[in-house]
Amino acid sequence: MPTPSSLPAPLPAWADDAMPPPDRARPPRAGPVRTPVPAPGAPELTRGTLVWGETWRVIVALLLGLMAFGWTMGEIDTGSQSARFAMWPLIDPLLGTLAVGLLLLRRRAPLMVALLLVAMSLATATAGGAALIATVSLATRRKPHEIVVLGTLFVPNLVLFGWFYPMAEPLFTRIPDWVMELGAGLLGYAITVITGAFIGARRDLVRSLRQQAAATEAEQARRAEQARLCERDRIAREMHDVLAHRLSLVAMHAGALAYRIDLPPDQVRETATIIRDGTHQALEELRGVLGLIRSRDAAPAAATSTAAPVRRPERPQPTLDDLDELVAQTRSAGNPVRLVVDLDRGTALPTATSRTAFRLIQEALTNARKHAPGARVEVEVRGGPGDGLTIRAANRVYRSVASGPPGAGLGLTGMKERAEVAGGTLAHTRADDVFELHGWLPWPA
Repeated sequence: MPTPSSLPAPLPAWADDAMPPPDRARPPRAGPVRTPVPAPGAPELTRGTLVWGETWRVIVALLLGLMAFGWTMGEIDTGSQSARFAMWPLIDPLLGTLAVGLLLLRRRAPLMVALLLVAMSLATATAGGAALIATVSLATRRKPHEIVVLGTLFVPNLVLFGWFYPMAEPLFTRIPDWVMELGAGLLGYAITVITGAFIGARRDLVRSLRQQAAATEAEQARRAEQARLCERDRIAREMHDVLAHRLSLVAMHAGALAYRIDLPPDQVRETATIIRDGTHQALEELRGVLGLIRSRDAAPAAATSTAAPVRRPERPQPTLDDLDELVAQTRSAGNPVRLVVDLDRGTALPTATSRTAFRLIQEALTNARKHAPGARVEVEVRGGPGDGLTIRAANRVYRSVASGPPGAGLGLTGMKERAEVAGGTLAHTRADDVFELHGWLPWPA
């Protein structure tokens, strides 16, 4: 899964102006023009957002420039300041308007545009606002070499501006004006750079948080999908364990009725009764599984509902206590079963382990009926607290048998997964036409 650091950064507000030029070595491929896709978590950029982002910057640059120009003209009117060139007050607004136009190109060449605007502000008061915004924009990139290069031109700004608009009298008697102007320029530049660096750091932080939020949502969606798949596998395994045993019995007896037309009426009635009872039991167990699924699906709705739903009590899951009934059903299907149970009851066997052991034996007997009808099956269950529970099932497999009921072929896989989930192991071998199943489940002391 992609980490937040590997996710692409969202498109900046100037994305339409900052697209790299096409490769000159390759001709552009024909086809529809694809617009850049923002990174996950990035805000949606619209044309209106881009236009407004540039509009308010232009307005602020114009207002700051007009305020500086008005202050300078006021000082000239009072005689505190003068213009070195008589026509310069008329040229100043024209250059300031050009500076505002250059401000719109700062995203394509940040350092070059900032240098041009600061250079224009050395002689024109109206360009001061555009130069200030361009400096802040350059500082958001937080590249030391760009800040140093621009600082060499920005810091002496007031000194050179004083040459175009000289003061009538020195402001300070003991300290030269140029010293104070350099100090003011250095302080102003430091404040401007710090402001821009803060804005850039905040943008990166917001972008990182958005990417992390998008990555978290993607991870949650992936986990939810994985949980759904695991739940489907669990339901499929449970339904297989529940239905395969019952339906194999029904299929076995139905096959006998289909081929043994010479059976006496009493035996036909007895076999039909077994088929009916087995079908009813399969339906009951299927209803129990489906009821469990529905109860889990309806849990969120029930949590918000004030009325308590009336549900049918669920049937308890079978354990090793039901092993005799399971063996009796297998014997009735025509497979003799030799059952050996040797358990140390010093500590009660955990219910989950007992249920898992029952399912493993049930699947082993079902497979024996399907693949070795009539064959003798040996089942051994031994163990005790601390030693674990050992399960062994063995039966002879005939080389040629009649076709039995179809299977999914995933019974052994499901048994192995069930044993591993319970913390145990499961293995099977086949030698000399004898199929053996060996399982072990933990039994804490």
